Amino acid sequence: MPVNEKSALGDEYARSPEHIEAGRQLFKAMNCSGCHSSGGGGMGANLMDQSWIYGGSVENIAATIVEGRPNGMPTFRGLIPMEQIWELAAYVKTLSERPTEK
Repeated sequence: MPVNEKSALGDEYARSPEHIEAGRQLFKAMNCSGCHSSGGGGMGANLMDQSWIYGGSVENIAATIVEGRPNGMPTFRGLIPMEQIWELAAYVKTLSERPTEK
């Protein structure tokens, strides 16, 4: 189920250029592009559009990273520190806020 509540922590990470940059580095280092093709989709979901099955808030993105999702997204619970999960979520959130290049 999508998370319906905003959190102060999520807001802090989503507004912090330092956390967003750390999330970008993690996205690259963890090879998230292997499935998400630099955010544009592929085997994994397109992260650059406005259509989010499980919600596009930073809180929902963090929940997806922690819990995983059916048919492909693995859980990262216990594998990544929560600080890094929030950083990844903050970065991923920015992907849908940028206009896609054509």
